[in-house]
Amino acid sequence: MLPLLDYLKHLDIQLDNLLIVAKNLRDLTTQVFCEKEVVSYQLEQKKILTDIANISQILEVNYHHQIDKTDQQNLRNKIHKFQKLNQEYIQNLKKNHGLIQFELAHSHSQNEEIEKLSDQLNEVTLSPNRPQTVKAKKTKKG
Repeated sequence: MLPLLDYLKHLDIQLDNLLIVAKNLRDLTTQVFCEKEVVSYQLEQKKILTDIANISQILEVNYHHQIDKTDQQNLRNKIHKFQKLNQEYIQNLKKNHGLIQFELAHSHSQNEEIEKLSDQLNEVTLSPNRPQTVKAKKTKKG
């Protein structure tokens, strides 16, 4: 297992990558675009989100209480920026391309995945003063 700082650095980089893709998607939907471009960005976004979810899970299980406030705030800010960009992207699609009749890969289920990931990341980035719980393992008496 890597040290906490390595996971946080990787998560930070992936959140930056996610923001770049989200900006590209948002900007793309303000103009005439082809489905192929959007789908390409969406696939890239999905890969990044999967990686972020995996890192978040590791942080939650192994390092939750060790993440300092500055790192938590940085993560929260990036998550919030992503959520805002994603919402703008969806609004642009509805407003500017509502009459276009092709199925985009950014479906309702992907929006649910994004919301679930955001909730998961918010859990990881909660205050370090959050009470810690210890899960007990069942043992056989014998």
